[in-house]
Amino acid sequence: MDDSSMELQYYNNALALGGKLGNKGTIASNLSNIGIVYNYYQNYQPAFAYLSEALKLYEQLKKKESISLCLSELAYIYRDAPERMLKGFGISPKDRMSTVIRYQKRALAMAGETGSVMRQAYAWDNLGDTYKKQNDFRNALFAFEKAVAFKDSALNDNKTREITKLEMQFEFDKKEDSIRSANEKKQALATIAIRQETTKYNFIFTAASILILASVIIFVFYKRRRDAEEKKHAAEFRTQVSETELKAL
Repeated sequence: MDDSSMELQYYNNALALGGKLGNKGTIASNLSNIGIVYNYYQNYQPAFAYLSEALKLYEQLKKKESISLCLSELAYIYRDAPERMLKGFGISPKDRMSTVIRYQKRALAMAGETGSVMRQAYAWDNLGDTYKKQNDFRNALFAFEKAVAFKDSALNDNKTREITKLEMQFEFDKKEDSIRSANEKKQALATIAIRQETTKYNFIFTAASILILASVIIFVFYKRRRDAEEKKHAAEFRTQVSETELKAL
């Protein structure tokens, strides 16, 4: 299966699904996609049928950018299709180029109403090609210059959006860094406070331990001294008793 067959199968499946859902936008989108594929592979008859049907739906939905696209694709068909096909499309061969220009100008007008810079650049480019084929080089140059101007505008818009995006990212990163720095500062201060509290508690604990140890030592010394004094008193008492007993004898 070649690429065109795969694309057509995909869009036809999507078209069938859109039909079941009754979604006109989806139906129109897939009709135009199928028409564009046929047009790309120079199969003009089905391309014309699908694009014409898509154009009707887009006009009902008032989707101007999509209308502009369909008009541009139909203009390609009128420009490139063999003369024998033009009559089937209701176009006289002698009116080929005037019809192409009329459709391309309609496409340009619709693109202008949407405000789409790239769609306008595309429409001007197509019009320039047609003028060139007619050897109308003055109008061709004008159209190509307009196309370039819109492309430059689109490029500048993209650059502006990119710069704005970068500026927003920079401001966001700067804010994040500021918040991160503030949090790190708070964390550092909290760590210092915790260390100070820990040092304080360690000091109190150490001091209390020393005090308790000192109390124990003092108690031990006091107990030893008291025991020694009690022993001394006991010895003195026994001596006195012995002396009294001897005197009594």
